[in-house]
Amino acid sequence: METIKLNKTFIEIISMPNINHFSAVEIRTAYIAITKDEKLVPAEVRRFIYEELLKLERRGWIEKVTSKKRKVTRYSKTESFNFLESNTLDFIKSNPIQVPTNSIQKELIFKINQYKKELIEGLGSLDECLRLRGRYPGLYTTLKRKHDILKEQNHMLIGKINILDDLINQHKKA
Repeated sequence: METIKLNKTFIEIISMPNINHFSAVEIRTAYIAITKDEKLVPAEVRRFIYEELLKLERRGWIEKVTSKKRKVTRYSKTESFNFLESNTLDFIKSNPIQVPTNSIQKELIFKINQYKKELIEGLGSLDECLRLRGRYPGLYTTLKRKHDILKEQNHMLIGKINILDDLINQHKKA
């Protein structure tokens, strides 16, 4: 049987019993939080996580499901997912993620990370508004206003992130 190389931190996250029906963004966030490396670039971590997820998907250990309505992709562990009994895994400790060296790029990446944290908080607030609207129909109007404001704030954050990503990409090419 062929050996598969996977990042140890990634496997620790995926192997947690309460991790199932997850998105790549959730795993990326967990990876960044666990490594506690402020120099990690979220876009690079995302690519890295997708590569690791693809390895697991090809082996049949996870399956990818994309909703037709919202085009959201989530992953679920399959019956054959069992890393503890598998002898085919070779963990790698090296981190393939590039760390920026120049100060402008570091500053831009720091700003992106701040905006992404705010965006995650905003997404949590949106989810809570939707949950509360369903539970308390009498508060629908108030929660609808809050929901709309949060949605607008999140769109603005996405715009800021996109601009900074473009600047970073242009700066890399220069």
